Amino acid sequence: MGETSDREPPLQNGHVTMEPEAGKVLGTLESQPLEFWVGVDESRYLELDDVVAVNTDLPEPLPDGSLEVVHYGVVDDVKSGYEGATFHSDVFRVAKGLLPVGLSTIAHVSVTRVEPELFIPPRPGQSTRRAATTDREFALYFDRMERRFAAGLSRSGLPIF
Repeated sequence: MGETSDREPPLQNGHVTMEPEAGKVLGTLESQPLEFWVGVDESRYLELDDVVAVNTDLPEPLPDGSLEVVHYGVVDDVKSGYEGATFHSDVFRVAKGLLPVGLSTIAHVSVTRVEPELFIPPRPGQSTRRAATTDREFALYFDRMERRFAAGLSRSGLPIF
C-alpha cells in the first residue's frame, strides 16, 4: 500500500489528499458501485459538478495487497429538506417554531472511476471529501492523458481537459 505506480496516486495516511470531510455516504438510500448519495455536513456544502472521493476499507486484502477501494465521482444532484416534516405546509409551522425539524442536505454522486477496479459500493458512513489536486486529476482521468488540451473551466475555476 505504501508503494505507488503510474496507475495509483500517491497516498498520505491512506488518503490521496487531506481535504476536509464534506459529508458521509448515506445509509438510508442504497449505495451502488457506480452511484451513491452523500449526507452533506451542515457546516459544509457540495454543489453540482463538484468532484468527490470516498475511501472504503476492504475486509481482506486483494491479490495486489490493496486494502481499500477509492470511489471517485461527480455530484449531479443536490437536495435539501426538512426531516421531521410531513406536509409541504409544515414549512409555515417550522417558521413559527411550532414544529421541531432537522435540516438535511444530500448530494447524488455518479461514479467516474474506481481504483482498484473492484466494483463494490462504498459503505454507509464512509467519509466523503472534495477531490482536489491529485484526487481530482485521478477522478477525471487527467492522469492518463499524454497530451492535454484545455476545453474550459470547471465551476470552481479549474481547467477541464
